[in-house]
Amino acid sequence: MQLDVQDFFRFIFTLVFSFTITAISPIIGLNSPNIFLPVALVFSFLISFFINRALDRKKIISSAVSVEISRLRRIHHLSDLIGDTIWRESIQFAIRHYQKELGADFLNYHLKTKYFREFSRLIYSYDPRNAREQILFNELLVTMREIALERQLIGVYITQRLPQYSWLVICSVAFFLIALLIMVKDTTLVTQIGISFGVASILFILDLLKHTDRISKTERRTFQNWYKENISHL
Repeated sequence: MQLDVQDFFRFIFTLVFSFTITAISPIIGLNSPNIFLPVALVFSFLISFFINRALDRKKIISSAVSVEISRLRRIHHLSDLIGDTIWRESIQFAIRHYQKELGADFLNYHLKTKYFREFSRLIYSYDPRNAREQILFNELLVTMREIALERQLIGVYITQRLPQYSWLVICSVAFFLIALLIMVKDTTLVTQIGISFGVASILFILDLLKHTDRISKTERRTFQNWYKENISHL
């Protein structure tokens, strides 16, 4: 994944903020490190759970897009075997048009349904003229059903995000952990630097969760390029 300029500045800001808040925070007087353990364990569990959930969601989207692209290519190849020239050219144009739209704007996947229906309607309304075309037509119907299933998966998971209440919980636990860190009694330089790194690590992890929970520009471009490349292979 490429690092954007804003990501770099956010990284620097987080480090500066962590050292600043540690330096100006009052020394309350916590001596025992054991007080951090329960909160740290809860935070680690929640972060691991939500990041894995977000990664699984992206894997499902990636797999569904790959299947959809391969099935679109199959429909195009099957249509080459149909004798009706007008129908064949119409459906191949519609398939290219559909992929062109997704190649330009993948995130608004749900808005591309009308382009999907352009070629699905052509398939469902086709009347085979002989036994050979009937076999091809049955294959087209099976492939269309597979595409419809993958489109449903993509449509659901592309808009799915971490619920607001989950963000409230994880940010609250992170706040509790940071508060405990900056209340440590030890004022030696090494300890304060360690606390600053600890605060920065918590904020970095929260930022990682935020980026993992959404489809990045790089990932969006990757999916869009898949559709564009598939058009060139038809």
